[in-house]
Amino acid sequence: MGLKPVAFEVEKTRNDVVSVDNSSTTISAATKRVVYHIKNISANADEVITLHFGSQPAIATYGVVLNPGDSCTDSNSEGYLCYQGDIYAICAVAGPGSLAVFER
Repeated sequence: MGLKPVAFEVEKTRNDVVSVDNSSTTISAATKRVVYHIKNISANADEVITLHFGSQPAIATYGVVLNPGDSCTDSNSEGYLCYQGDIYAICAVAGPGSLAVFER
């Protein structure tokens, strides 16, 4: 009796820093996700970044507003799937602001 190999799907992991200015930017295209964590790591207090989830571009202060140091997280749990669509961001000032983006 030998061991049988187990087939499994390798999950793609992303861990990036993304620059965001005062025009809407796609920070993550629609994909299969089990978790994401997005944190505003901007150095300046006025670099407030707004996230928008869906098919429309981001509009400053209309959506999930992240001050420097704030974050947004979503993950799968029993009976719930993590958001799978496009994620957009916009900075309140010319910036650029910075987001740390982790997703798997």
